[in-house]
Amino acid sequence: MSEGALEVARSNAARQRLDVGFLHLDALNPQQMAGLPEFDMIVSNPPYITQSEQTSMQQRVWDFEPSLALFVPDNDALLFYRHISEMAHSRLVSGGALYFEINEALGKEVVALMEHIGFTQVTLKQDMFGKDRMVKGKKI
Repeated sequence: MSEGALEVARSNAARQRLDVGFLHLDALNPQQMAGLPEFDMIVSNPPYITQSEQTSMQQRVWDFEPSLALFVPDNDALLFYRHISEMAHSRLVSGGALYFEINEALGKEVVALMEHIGFTQVTLKQDMFGKDRMVKGKKI
């Protein structure tokens, strides 16, 4: 959704000399999602910081990413996880995987959401500080 966030991702991939394809689509727009091909893997770092958490964040965090790429409404913190999981479940090949970076406070909820949508082997992983940070699920 955010061209600014996509530019950061492209720059990071180029710096690491990675061959990665990027698409600029609105994950909340079903028409855009309907035209996607099948994928072996989808990696997503969607907006996941609730608006109420914004006040406790340091400004330096905002300096690296546009706010559109960071914040979700307090009343629907799983908004992007839900839409992307539903799309991924229909667009991943059998055995394909979906990876999310997550809000550390929502790990169990993201796991439950992905399992409800039909992903298997859903795994919650911690970062180097022991905080819930990533969820992986496979499509059968």
